[in-house]
Amino acid sequence: MRVFWRLLGIGRVVLPLIVIVVLSLWAGGGSHGVRAQGVEPQITIVSPKDGEVVTANAVPVILQIRNWTLDCALSGTPNKAGTGHWHLVLDKGLVNMICDPVSTLVLQNVKPGKHILAAVPAQNDHEELEKAEVMATFDYQPARPRPPVTGLNLGKPSVSILSPKNGATVSGQTFSLVFDVRNFRLSCDLLGRPKVDGTGHWHVNVDTTQGPMMGMLTMLAMGCSNTFEVPLAGIKPGTHKFFVLLVDNLHAPFSPAVEAAVTVNVKK
Repeated sequence: MRVFWRLLGIGRVVLPLIVIVVLSLWAGGGSHGVRAQGVEPQITIVSPKDGEVVTANAVPVILQIRNWTLDCALSGTPNKAGTGHWHLVLDKGLVNMICDPVSTLVLQNVKPGKHILAAVPAQNDHEELEKAEVMATFDYQPARPRPPVTGLNLGKPSVSILSPKNGATVSGQTFSLVFDVRNFRLSCDLLGRPKVDGTGHWHVNVDTTQGPMMGMLTMLAMGCSNTFEVPLAGIKPGTHKFFVLLVDNLHAPFSPAVEAAVTVNVKK
């Protein structure tokens, strides 16, 4: 359940005790609550080295991962033992979900000084296997600092789905979800950073955007383009609704939600 606190921002939100109890009960049950069985996953951070001084405006993140199969085609679908992805975390805030042991952390809107990078395996429903979390501290001393990205007043944001159409039949390994985002700057360089007005990214969910962890239980992916290849590996045949949800840098949806949905028939 630690991912829930990452999304809210550690130390900035206090929930009533009753909510904490409900969330704790949820974590132990349901089709998405299945913990991986057998040998625990192990992660080693190869880069950055603990205590490394980083002068560039991006840092390579290189991991060695054992006893954990990376498969983002199953993200947002029921858990599968020993399989999932990993979460990249900066200063206790979730940056991204990743399925490659090699990634890059862009240091946009990151202040100079010491920072904590963490990597933690996560199940398909994004619940983190906290015992396997590893961390490294780095000291960001940019030779040529990036100018900060500041807020924009773009008007009311909106998103609409262009393809497929409602009632369409989709099949194969993936289908293309194409959408149009307006009055909203998409920036994946700011994932996990403090909120910037008029800026964020999208989450794609299947069947619902509601539930614990701000709806991430059924989140297939997050991104910043206007298309997403929806994987069908973990989705059962039949009628399903796919959502595109606009969120801020900290993965929080707007209130009221800014989203679009399309209902399609999945054929296998």
